[in-house]
Amino acid sequence: MAMPVRPGLPAAKRRQHVVGDFVVDPHGERPRKGWRGLDPASAVAVTACVSFYLWRNVILAAAHLRGGASDFTNYYLAARAVLAGRSPFSVPNFDYPALMAFLVMPIAGLSEPAARVTWFVFGHLCLLAAAGLVWRRLGGGTTALVAIAAVWTFGGTVAENLVLGQVNPLLLVLLAGSWAAAWHARPRAATLIGGAAAVKLWPIVLLAKEALLGRWRAVTAGVIAAAALITLPWAFVAGLLPAPHAPLHASYWMGTPAPLNDSIPAVVLRLLEPPARGRPLPDNWVVGNDPGRLQLPASHAVAGVASGTVALVVGILLIGRCVRRQAPGRDDEPVVSAALVALALASAPIAWYHYQLLNFPGIAILVARWMGRRRFAALALLACMVVAGTWASSFLLAPYVARYGWTAANPAWLWFATSVTLVADLALFAALLRELGAWGPAHGTVSRD
Repeated sequence: MAMPVRPGLPAAKRRQHVVGDFVVDPHGERPRKGWRGLDPASAVAVTACVSFYLWRNVILAAAHLRGGASDFTNYYLAARAVLAGRSPFSVPNFDYPALMAFLVMPIAGLSEPAARVTWFVFGHLCLLAAAGLVWRRLGGGTTALVAIAAVWTFGGTVAENLVLGQVNPLLLVLLAGSWAAAWHARPRAATLIGGAAAVKLWPIVLLAKEALLGRWRAVTAGVIAAAALITLPWAFVAGLLPAPHAPLHASYWMGTPAPLNDSIPAVVLRLLEPPARGRPLPDNWVVGNDPGRLQLPASHAVAGVASGTVALVVGILLIGRCVRRQAPGRDDEPVVSAALVALALASAPIAWYHYQLLNFPGIAILVARWMGRRRFAALALLACMVVAGTWASSFLLAPYVARYGWTAANPAWLWFATSVTLVADLALFAALLRELGAWGPAHGTVSRD
């Protein structure tokens, strides 16, 4: 029986109907937001998440800014070196693309404590902006807001990223921005990915989505952006500043067996140099986070890089198979991007535990979708995955070191603690692939530039 419609309304208006938090036009390309506000239960949940976030990631985290080593120190010293007319690579542990030094230059004139606080605030702004962009990309609404609030609050690497002064919050907002722009400006979205690749090389892998969908203009735009942002700062350093003109320990990019490195190459490197039961850990495990002290055999480095390359190629082929079988619609494209992020982190020679922050958008997608479908058992498994992927360093490795020191006194605990984050990352990749396969072309067709 046909539903009666009010006379006088345009045909497009007659076809619209409300689904959940949105006004949907089944014949249109993009849902129009019709959010009706938070219900009491959702308001309580979001308020609890915000309160916990402020307590752990602002109040407690800020207390740790007063001292101790941080990754930000390397960025800061590199930026000050450029201001003083020296190469940023004269800083021994600055093993990043030159662009990173130029990004920190606006605050390099401050004292290091003041600059560190400024960068801490900047990190929070990036996290907030990324949350807003992901919420927008998911269409807005209560379910998406609750999902994002929960993931951003209970993900275990937020405080670590902020206290260490890591660049991952900046990468997160660039990647989230590429998702938000993908509706109508895919070359622009790919340019943001290129910018992220100029800060940390691995995000260039995310252009594989555009290649799989045949959007070669977007791929070209992303590659050009990455090449320009990597080359131009380096050309300035090489042409106008004294040597060195490259990282002093560029071989460090080939991987490290350090316990906090959570990737397939890292596990391979640890297996190639296993500790003896009850003995101290191998030197490369202990000093593996220091580019100047790591002494990685060339054969081990090649094996680690090869394992990551194989994993990356196989993963992209699996994603490509899903894309060919069921062309992803507009709402499914972020699932492809999120799967590529999880794959890149699992395959990279270096993927420190705090890099798992970049998986937050993918986790939020699954939470929002599974909440809408009331898949509570799947959500419980996902919660376990998040704990394993983002809290292992705090709940497993730190207690191990506190009890046994840097030894192999308890090999089962040691290997579990140093591998569980990778297992969680691969499980997330598999869940995203499953989610991609569960949705067909009814959500839209592939748009090609």
